[in-house]
Amino acid sequence: MKSDDNWMSKVIWIFVAALIGAVVYSGFNLATNAMQAKEPKLTYYSSNASVFSGQNIYYAFYDVYIVNSGKAVVDNVAVVIMTPSMTITDSQVTGSVSIPYTHSINKDTLNLQVDELNPSESLKISLFTTGLTSPPNKPNVSLRGSGVTGNESNTYPLAPQTGLTENLFSVLLTAIIGLGGYILLYRGASNGMYLGKNKESQNYVLAYLCGVNGLLVEADTYLKKPIPSQYWAEADHFASQASVEPNSARSNKLKQVLVDLLNYAQVNRMSKALINYDIARIEFAQGKTEEAKQHLLVAKKQAKEIVNFRLSFQSDLSAILKST
Repeated sequence: MKSDDNWMSKVIWIFVAALIGAVVYSGFNLATNAMQAKEPKLTYYSSNASVFSGQNIYYAFYDVYIVNSGKAVVDNVAVVIMTPSMTITDSQVTGSVSIPYTHSINKDTLNLQVDELNPSESLKISLFTTGLTSPPNKPNVSLRGSGVTGNESNTYPLAPQTGLTENLFSVLLTAIIGLGGYILLYRGASNGMYLGKNKESQNYVLAYLCGVNGLLVEADTYLKKPIPSQYWAEADHFASQASVEPNSARSNKLKQVLVDLLNYAQVNRMSKALINYDIARIEFAQGKTEEAKQHLLVAKKQAKEIVNFRLSFQSDLSAILKST
């Protein structure tokens, strides 16, 4: 009983010290930032093009991320994305929250308007383009809002600036989490459980799904990966790996990650098509022709043009669609 009282006393003192630190820290911020105005800030990041080429035609995927990285709401956000020499044939817009927007496409240009973007809110704009000449490595992006011009970032994710309230909350949250973690570790109540969450980062989602499927090395790799992943590109990589020893336990785990990905994560239509295509590749290598055929049919419904283009390089896989 006495040891438990000593343990609880230590925990209380740790928590009190953390709260005092939070108060001191917030007071310092209040003194230094009281006169600082909340300035709007917009930031964007564009990934390098993912390019496929065929006879006299090029296909290129682009992803552009838009975020309100400041401390104030930005009104009348306007985004213009141009892909010189490439025609935009399809697009997908997703947000960190449900953000109303309107957009239009005219040949090589996408225009998108958002009435308002709150601090830390973001949008991801995915483009599928085709052209007769080699595509540019990155699109041209123009980002503006009321009283602010957007700046390009060389890194992703785009971290918003934090103000006094956010700093205080972070310190308090850290204290509470630290206290909770201390109790769990001390009492042995965690039981080794990993609580993965979808944080709108494809790296984190892939790490979680690899972890629950027993691919621990891959899970660790995604957690430490400094650049954002693309679901469809990782699916290509998984399919190539799984095809080496298609009936091994590892290959089945790689395939299951892709199946889980379609059910668990928010994935745009083009990426869904390519993930289904790669599942079909694995199933075909495993001799599961009928299952592969069904995934190919789903993939063609989602993005017929790019799937047909890929099938033109794999005549054996294409042949199963012609079988009865």
